[in-house]
Amino acid sequence: MRSIVKKTLKAAKKSGNDVIVQVKGNQKILLNDCQRISETTAPDEVYQEAVTKTRNRIEHRTVEIFIAPTLTDTLILCITLSRTELS
Repeated sequence: MRSIVKKTLKAAKKSGNDVIVQVKGNQKILLNDCQRISETTAPDEVYQEAVTKTRNRIEHRTVEIFIAPTLTDTLILCITLSRTELS
């Protein structure tokens, strides 16, 4: 399965297209790259959503955007989403 994802990313890059990929725990190398980027690099942009209440949950969300990380040649943009549930 990993080779299919890798081929898709390379084809998109070669054709000048962008791809949004949700990284999950079973994609260990890509997940490690994303985690390393977010831990060692300051985000280029940060968006903090106001505290909201939906579905009986009070949440606060933060989105961090890392543009053109230098750790990998495949990733151009890394976005992290943190969600904190408040009491």
